[in-house]
Amino acid sequence: MKYTFFSKAFVRCLGVAAAFAILPFAQVSASASIFDRFCEPCQPVCFEACAVDEEVDPCDAICVSKPKSSWGLYTVFQMGVFANEFGQTDSYNASIFSKAGQHDITSGNTLALINTRNSSIQVNQLIIGGGRNIDSRHGWDFGVHFDFAFGTDAILLQSAGLEFNTGHGGYRTGTYAGAGSWGTGDYYSALGQIYFEAGYKNFNLKVGKFLSPLGSNSPVSPYRFFYTLPSAAGLYPATQSGVLATWTVNKRVTVFGGWTNGVDTNDALLRGATFDSSDNGGFLGGFNYQLTNRVNFKYAAIIGSDDRVIGVDTDYFIQSFIVGINLSKRWDYRFEWTLNNLNRGNDHAGGYGINQELTYKYSDKLTLGGRVEYTRYIGGIATGFLNRGENHTNLSLGASWSITKSLTLKPEIRYDKYDTEIFNQSNSNHQFSGGLSFIVTL
Repeated sequence: MKYTFFSKAFVRCLGVAAAFAILPFAQVSASASIFDRFCEPCQPVCFEACAVDEEVDPCDAICVSKPKSSWGLYTVFQMGVFANEFGQTDSYNASIFSKAGQHDITSGNTLALINTRNSSIQVNQLIIGGGRNIDSRHGWDFGVHFDFAFGTDAILLQSAGLEFNTGHGGYRTGTYAGAGSWGTGDYYSALGQIYFEAGYKNFNLKVGKFLSPLGSNSPVSPYRFFYTLPSAAGLYPATQSGVLATWTVNKRVTVFGGWTNGVDTNDALLRGATFDSSDNGGFLGGFNYQLTNRVNFKYAAIIGSDDRVIGVDTDYFIQSFIVGINLSKRWDYRFEWTLNNLNRGNDHAGGYGINQELTYKYSDKLTLGGRVEYTRYIGGIATGFLNRGENHTNLSLGASWSITKSLTLKPEIRYDKYDTEIFNQSNSNHQFSGGLSFIVTL
C-alpha cells in the first residue's frame, strides 16, 4: 500500500479533536451561528446594527428576530423548463455512462448544467422538511432537523450507504446517471438532511447528515440566485455526514471543524457524500470572517483518504474560498475559488474553478444578476468522460422576481463553451441555452 500523508487515522483524529476542542472555548456572549438555518450555505454580506433581540439573517443580511425554540414544518417546490439552441433533447439509451432505463448523461444539457433536464417541464425539487430550532443563548438546548427531497435535483443530495449502495461496488457513475435505489431515470428521492443538533450559548454541534459548508451555491433552489448551478459546484460535495462543531467567537468570526464520512470518490463529480463508510473518513473545517461591514470571507475544506478499494488508496483534498462584497445598497459581488484534488495510485484527477457573480437589487421584489465562470478539469474519475486538461467557460444572465412572499420566478439565459464537442450530439463545443423556473416556499 502506498504511503499517504493524510492517512485515515490522522484525519480521523484531527476531525474528532476539532469537533470537541471547540467546546471549552465557547464564549459567554451568544450570537447567531451560520449553521442554524435550512439555508446553511448562505453567508452575510455585511452585519448591520441590529437590536439586542435581533440577529443578522445569513441569507439576506438583514436584521430579523432571533429564532425561538419551536417545532416547525416547511415546503419548497420548484418547477421549470430549460432548452438549448440546437433543440437537443434528453435520451435514455444505455451508454458507457448509464444503464438501460437510466438517463443518458451525454444527452441534453445535463453534463454542463448539472441540475436540469432539457426541453421538458420538470419538477426540480419538492422538499418537505422540519424539526425543532434551538435557542441556546441562555444555556443548553437541543433540536432535530430533516429534509426529504424528490425531483430531478434530488440526486444531488443522495449519499452512498443511504440512498444507494455504499462503496465502489455500488453502481453510480456521476451526478448525472446515478442508479440509486431511491429513483431511476429522471426522478430521484433523498434525505437531504437528517441530523441531531445541540447548542450551548454560542457553541453548536451537529451529528448526522447535513448540507456541506463548502461552496456558495446551495443545492436548495431558494437559497441561490440562478436557476442552474455553476460547473464548479460539481467539484465539492452537496452534503456531508458525521459530526460538525461550530463556535461563533464573536460577531465577526466563526470557526467550525469535525469528522465526516468523506466523499464518494467513485462519483464522477463528487456531488455525493458517503453515509456509513468507515474507510472513507475526512476532516472537515473552516472559518467565516467578517472583515468589514461590507466584506466577508469564508473558507472550508475537507481532507481525507478513501481506502474502500483494496490495494488502491485515494487521497482527496477539496476546498473553497469565498469573498462576498457589499458594493452598495443595491450592488453585491461574490468571488468563489474551488479546488478538487484527487490522488489515486499514480493517477491525479480533479479540477479547479473560479466563479464570479454580480447582482443588482432593482427593487424589493426584483433582482438582476450575471455570472462569469471558468473551470478546468484535470481529468480522471472526477470529470466523467471529459478529456484531461478540459476547459469550460460559462456566462449567465438571470433574474429573481418575488411575485409574492411565497412565489418567485427565476429566468436565466447562459452560454457554455468546452474544448470538447459535447453539445448538439457531439457536433459543437459551445451552446446557448435558457429557461424559467417557478419556486414556491411555504
